[in-house]
Amino acid sequence: MSADQGPPPLVGAGLAADGILAHSGGPDSAGISAPGISAPGRDALETPPAPSAAAPSDAAPSAAAPSDAEDLACELPDADPDLPEVPDPETETDDCGRPAGRARKVARVVVPLLIGAAAIAVVAGAAGDAGAMVRALRGVRPGVIGLALVCEVVSFGFLGLHLRALGGPGANVRRLAPFRIATIVFGLGSIMPAAPAEGLVMAGSALKHRRLARRRTVLVLGVSQFFGTTGLYGLAALDALVVVISAHDGPIAARWLLLVGGIGTLLVLAALAVVLTRRRFAELAGLIAGRLRHLRHPAPASERRERGVVWHDAAMHVLTEHHKAPWLLVTILLGWAFDGGCLYFALRAIGVHVGLDVLLLGYSVSAAASFIPFIPAGLGVVETLTPALLHLYGVPLETALAGLLVYRALGTFLPALVGVGALASLRFQKAPEELPEEAAERAAA
Repeated sequence: MSADQGPPPLVGAGLAADGILAHSGGPDSAGISAPGISAPGRDALETPPAPSAAAPSDAAPSAAAPSDAEDLACELPDADPDLPEVPDPETETDDCGRPAGRARKVARVVVPLLIGAAAIAVVAGAAGDAGAMVRALRGVRPGVIGLALVCEVVSFGFLGLHLRALGGPGANVRRLAPFRIATIVFGLGSIMPAAPAEGLVMAGSALKHRRLARRRTVLVLGVSQFFGTTGLYGLAALDALVVVISAHDGPIAARWLLLVGGIGTLLVLAALAVVLTRRRFAELAGLIAGRLRHLRHPAPASERRERGVVWHDAAMHVLTEHHKAPWLLVTILLGWAFDGGCLYFALRAIGVHVGLDVLLLGYSVSAAASFIPFIPAGLGVVETLTPALLHLYGVPLETALAGLLVYRALGTFLPALVGVGALASLRFQKAPEELPEEAAERAAA
């Protein structure tokens, strides 16, 4: 799974997703248009040139009317007529009109790979007896592995339900394909070099192919990333409190730090939930986010404030419709909880038996490390921190690493493989047929 660094403001999540989809450039280079391209931009690329003055007058209608292929390539209006409109994505260019930020894109790929390679080298050096790890892997119990796999399937089921709720009306859900998109965003996207940005771009490209409205795509992906991150920190805070009240004797003597950290995190998340409903905060978030995204060519302050307010209104509409916010929180927490169950059974399959507090603490460390932006699934970092923590509680380092490798196979790489198949099916499958109500909405638009 993947998310942005820290719990970003909700309007910031929408602006960030909009910026990632608009500035990625990755799908375009592969022959796939990113969903951030505005409708006027597409029309300029796809509409045939107007007839010359010498051409017969009856040729004008045929030149102006889009062909069937162009018509199918256009996004459909959102099935929710009350969803606020959002501005087209901003693009940053240099003085020559070329996209800016190429060095930053290269750094996002190279730096994570270097960090991951260094962390893997540390793990390899600290693992000690590799033969003990191999023997532990050979002794894996298949029945317990099956339970771990079931937990991971259920985890992605709840993530799919989470995305389904963000899709809104049924016509949108048909185009959203929430369960397949979940494997792309939280599975395949998490192991890419520029995670989570590449997962969002791939999902957005697939949804554009399925003709889902751009603003709905940005809201679904941005809000899900926000809930995924805040849900992780909320669960980690609860884990810290469980460790504090547990009677288990362990090496963490200063438990008051866990108590302060857990309560403090929950208070910050509660305050954040209140602040996010304020339009004034949305203006400030839009002002700062627009400035950070475009350091050399920022938009006027009034325009950045307006973008923040518009995205805030759209996000709040999605959350308040049918009181979805509690359900979105419940589904993301259950998704995390069952992913933790996968780790539990993966360790049991190796023969590792730890208390609930140790399991929760180990999973929180593992999940937080995997959420580090632009490091694919926390590669190397997770393999360093989690076995070290389990080793503090008496688990042999080689055995702990073997159990973690089983968990990574089931919880990281298997979902990524499923995500590859889901992406291929969404890209090559014909978009759902247009419903009569969708045709009526498009005609009205």
